[in-house]
Amino acid sequence: DVLAMGRSENARENEEAQPLDLGKFCQAMWREVSIALRSKQNLQLDDQVGEPVLGINELALHTILSNLLQNAVKYSRGNGPVKVRLQRDNGEYQITVTDFGPGVPEAQREAIFQPYWRAQEVETIAGTGLGLAVARSAARSMGGDLRLKCSGQHCGPDCGTRFIAFWPVSGQVN
Repeated sequence: DVLAMGRSENARENEEAQPLDLGKFCQAMWREVSIALRSKQNLQLDDQVGEPVLGINELALHTILSNLLQNAVKYSRGNGPVKVRLQRDNGEYQITVTDFGPGVPEAQREAIFQPYWRAQEVETIAGTGLGLAVARSAARSMGGDLRLKCSGQHCGPDCGTRFIAFWPVSGQVN
């Protein structure tokens, strides 16, 4: 994860304008994560972009999705689905990942993005505390950010946590 953080920060300089289908990329990432973690959960993908896009830093996107999907699998209760929504809105691409885990207590919502920070409630779940810091760094390397959109009862019934990663459509900078 630490090496990925450095590579994703430097990858922007080496980007080539190759079209990338976000939906297919997300499905491939899901296969990778679900096999690695032996997940029985299902991916519910809502692809509102629906067409290949240009100017995507594929390494940074891989870092973001890999970490968000791994967390969604690890922290979800039982075999509940993982929901991913892809959209383009107001000059930004957005990826929203929703799980059905216990959520993040309000007092810890910024701390979860600090390197090596782990909540006491999840100490029994494997992890280093780097994933969200690395994913946020990757999103910022693309001119965007990664945020906790909502957690627990604020997300709606049976929702655990909802993260949103966003970055400007190619040619636009925040």
